[in-house]
Amino acid sequence: MSHPHRAKLLGVMGEFEPLNSVLEVGCATGPNLILLAQKYPEAEVYGLEVSREAVKVGKREVEKLGLKNMHLSAGNAGDLSRFADKSVDVVFSDACLIYINENKIEAALRGMLRVAKKGVVICELTSEVETTDGKSQFHNYRKLFNEIDANLKVEEYGLEDIVWTDKWQKFGKIIKITI
Repeated sequence: MSHPHRAKLLGVMGEFEPLNSVLEVGCATGPNLILLAQKYPEAEVYGLEVSREAVKVGKREVEKLGLKNMHLSAGNAGDLSRFADKSVDVVFSDACLIYINENKIEAALRGMLRVAKKGVVICELTSEVETTDGKSQFHNYRKLFNEIDANLKVEEYGLEDIVWTDKWQKFGKIIKITI
């Protein structure tokens, strides 16, 4: 909950205010969403997570905190079909898309763009050269988003100032896409 990248991530998302709704793809137990639900009590915050166990743990925490505006469900980044086109102000991910291989990443990004009204924010490992460390995929998000739609505004925020692993300090970025 208190990792310093979360404040930076939420700050970038705040550039889309007012926020009436957000969706996190790959939310784990929901720490980012808890912070958003508390900061924006009038907004509906949704989380999608592939691990059913993480969703169960997150739902218990949501109930304990009494967050009526936070909704977690099981699902994956490649299938956002339960969300209508332009139905959520901002769709975001935090260290989730690194687990999607190069054959499926474009479809996941297209789904996020389809659902978002205002923009997409991702906090991911990124590289101008597609690479992997054996566990994570480093995608070139600027290139991918520009190939999907050259009219999108793509901004990058470095994470060099945040104490994290060397890999994240070197390759970690918050990328904001304005629709």
